Amino acid sequence: MSRALHPPAPPSQSPVGRHAAAPTYGDGLDAADAMEAIGGPAVPLARAAGTILILYGTLLGLWSQQHNESPALLTAIRHWFNRPLGIGEDFTMLGVLLLLLAAGYESAGAAPAARALAIRLARLYAPILAATTLAALLTHVPTVIWTNPMGATAGLADYARNLGLVGQVTASVPVLVPLAWVVALEIVARLGSVLDSVVRGDLPVVETIGLAAVAGVLFAAAHGHLGQLAVVLSSYPLVVIGQAIRRTRDGTLPIWATALLGVAGWALLGWAEHVCPALAGWWYPLTAAYAIPLFALAVVTGGEVAERIAAAPITHWLATRAQWIVLLAGVAGFPMLALLQGRTSQVTAVLPAVAVTCLVAEAGHRLANWRAAPR
Repeated sequence: MSRALHPPAPPSQSPVGRHAAAPTYGDGLDAADAMEAIGGPAVPLARAAGTILILYGTLLGLWSQQHNESPALLTAIRHWFNRPLGIGEDFTMLGVLLLLLAAGYESAGAAPAARALAIRLARLYAPILAATTLAALLTHVPTVIWTNPMGATAGLADYARNLGLVGQVTASVPVLVPLAWVVALEIVARLGSVLDSVVRGDLPVVETIGLAAVAGVLFAAAHGHLGQLAVVLSSYPLVVIGQAIRRTRDGTLPIWATALLGVAGWALLGWAEHVCPALAGWWYPLTAAYAIPLFALAVVTGGEVAERIAAAPITHWLATRAQWIVLLAGVAGFPMLALLQGRTSQVTAVLPAVAVTCLVAEAGHRLANWRAAPR
């Protein structure tokens, strides 16, 4: 029962030991080396696929819903895929869950040295800072960006609160970058690796603490407190499951323990639907039931074909720019859709919107990593 999902490499060959600093995919490495360092093609594949799904769900699905449009392509995909599979929000949440699984998988293991950890956290926070700043500026320009509520105008106080992610966990502040919480959970996972290095054991201590914290917040939400925080943390079990999968692959956690953590995490996601009205009816546990096996399958069966796809330049590029693209889709992509509205079909307008989003994301990524080796 203690068999790993994938046989770990011998200690002399293994790039990541249980208490060695866990690398981030693409840490100054080319695609092949980065994939080897992180332990296979699962992370780049999940990050790239999640990014594409979020781009589609945001720039085509969400824009259409907000502007009462129904492109034939979107209608067909909803009819043939979303409704039969029970996956809502035009695959956006499926993409988010894949990103969280990859984030958990990456974060498993001991933290790097303090300076290296600080650099990684700063680079994770950089897209939140950039997207929030750009969004705050654009709220004063006659264009359209994705905010919650739509059409919000940000003053200095709102801007500061969004930089501190206050808007993500309280309902009293307009949210300038609605998906900033996804990157925030990845930051939490990275901070958790510090505790993991202190504990230095083969029990799932950090993973259990993570699930217990989510359960505590959901319990408070069930009694009328911390409702918005519960909405955000309800997806954190996917990070924990990603961590457990990584530990099982490395041979430091028996597969039965990973199964228990997976069931517990999935149950918490289901409980969240009952205690958080904002989550009711979206069937996120069903979406997670697709995301988790897909990610685990990529870890277990990553063969030559998967490695070739993961090592492809476009996959590597999407995987290393995922946080930037996801946060900028509603900030850089929406204004382009607004500019082209009425001038061309929406499906056609999505292409330049994606291009603008990716260009701004590339600029931000390069600026945040200007001292690092090329990725």
